[in-house]
Amino acid sequence: MPDPPSVGTIITAEYLREHRDQITANAPFVYLFACEAGDLNNLQNFASTLLDCGALGVVASQNTLGANEGRTLLRRLLDEQRGTPPVQDFFQAQRDLVFREMEVFLG
Repeated sequence: MPDPPSVGTIITAEYLREHRDQITANAPFVYLFACEAGDLNNLQNFASTLLDCGALGVVASQNTLGANEGRTLLRRLLDEQRGTPPVQDFFQAQRDLVFREMEVFLG
């Protein structure tokens, strides 16, 4: 992913499109721990923009995401002991934590 300046940067769909070549070159699998980043009421959501720009997959919430639950899931996904591939371990983590607020979008 492109590295935006760390002070007050707002990442928009336009920013992602401007950096499409960098995103495509890295082909990331992106976890978005932000509320409604995968909201399907708006077909051009943040997740679909990332897929259009070359991300292999995106995990994002369609609903308001509780900070505690999201932090617990993120801690599990960043653990060095997590399984591979990441999407399979993500589904296992959701089952283990009884947390089903995230959706998976694949490119």
